[in-house]
Amino acid sequence: MKKRFHSILFVIAIIIISVYLISSGRTGLKDMPYTDLMYSDAGKDMTSQRAVIGSEVIFMKYFSVSDSYCVTYSPLDSSLAGKEENDIEKYYAGWDMIYIDDGKIILEKKIDSCGPQTYIIGTAEMDGDEYVCVYSFDDMGEKSVYSIFDTPVMLFDEQTADTLRSGIMVKGEEALYDALEEYGE
Repeated sequence: MKKRFHSILFVIAIIIISVYLISSGRTGLKDMPYTDLMYSDAGKDMTSQRAVIGSEVIFMKYFSVSDSYCVTYSPLDSSLAGKEENDIEKYYAGWDMIYIDDGKIILEKKIDSCGPQTYIIGTAEMDGDEYVCVYSFDDMGEKSVYSIFDTPVMLFDEQTADTLRSGIMVKGEEALYDALEEYGE
């Protein structure tokens, strides 16, 4: 129950961030609403920032295909306490450091895939026949089969079958179930 509640809160947060970004025409993590907080230290010499014990590391993954974000928080690894910014960047190779101060480190990574809570309704081949299939994505953008249905694609008209073969992207479980109802699942 608690895990499902956290999943629901996460989805709501992602939806709010996505709606905000789309409505304001913003496209990147550097444009996210927290930037005012990040850059409130204008004029402060940021060239020799060091990590301190108790710092929070914020990992921001941007999934370009689904235009969605996944945000995770972690305490700073104790081995990084007192290290300078360039040492922290080396430790988190593959991530772009967006911001560092005495209590917060924000890292960004762009992933050219779909993010969690994004589904593709498509097709999968089994025993030489095509069936309706749903694919899901993990927090690294890896695609996996979520469910294969026993509905053969050949039962649909050619246009619908082609649409399924191309894939239909939906965000969230509710949208997935609504879309599957259209295809008799």
